[in-house]
Parts: sequence; structure tokens; C-alpha cells
Amino acid sequence: MNLQPRAASYRVLAALCYLPPVAVGVLVMPEYRGIRHLRYHALQSLLLVAASFGGAMLIGWLGALLGNLPWLGFFLLSFSGLLISIWMLGMVGLAVYAAVMAYQGKSTRFWGVDRYVRRLDRWVEKRFTTLPAAPAEPPKRRRRTGPRP
Repeated sequence: MNLQPRAASYRVLAALCYLPPVAVGVLVMPEYRGIRHLRYHALQSLLLVAASFGGAMLIGWLGALLGNLPWLGFFLLSFSGLLISIWMLGMVGLAVYAAVMAYQGKSTRFWGVDRYVRRLDRWVEKRFTTLPAAPAEPPKRRRRTGPRP
């Protein structure tokens, strides 16, 4: 099955890759894992999910640490909850934007994530999508057409 990676069904699947279960499914299934456009969007969505939870945890830890300060701690602790909500809404907005761009057949590059997405993409391509090498044929003997010495 040799379909173009920018075909309508692949563009829909690339947009759906921004739902984490679909992204994992694309990376697990060999027929989809071999398509670079789908693999790129699946890896980018999983890294966006990891970045969103990592950022939320970092903000929460900072709020918990600074929440012990007298007088100011209560306000910093409640402000960290608001920051986590804003952070997560921003990450959902980025994922929706990337899904729309993927549906249009384009790749979106996010500043802190793109380098790791490309690195992971090369690793997955080398590790899981290479075909086994065909056995080498023995070299053919050339016939001499001229006189022998």
C-alpha cells in the first residue's frame, strides 16, 4: 500500500495524533510508524503532553516551596494554582493549533520541543522502520570480448 503521506486520511490521522492514545497507536502500528508525517506529529504530541505535565509539576512544587513563607505564602500558593491552570490551557491551545496545522498537511515547530522531536524521529526511524537488507548477489563474471593474451 503506497499512499501519499499528505493524503486526506493521513492528514486526519495526523491531526488526531494530538490525542495521546491515538499517538501511541500510531507509533505502535508498523504501517503507520513508517510514515514520517504521522510519526513526527505523534512524537510531538507525546512530548507536548510530557512538557505540559512537567511544567505543571514544576509550578506546583515552586508554589509548595514558596507557600511556607509567612504572610506572602498563602497568596503565592493560590497564585501557583492559577498559573497551573493557565499553563495547561496554553498547552491545550498549542495542541489544537498543531492539530489544525497537521490537518492542513503542515508540520508545526515548537521552540523547546522540536529538537527533541527530530532526534526521537531519527531514532525511531533507524530502530523500527528500516527494512532488512536483501542478501547480496554474487558478482557476475564479465565475458571477455577481445583476444586473450
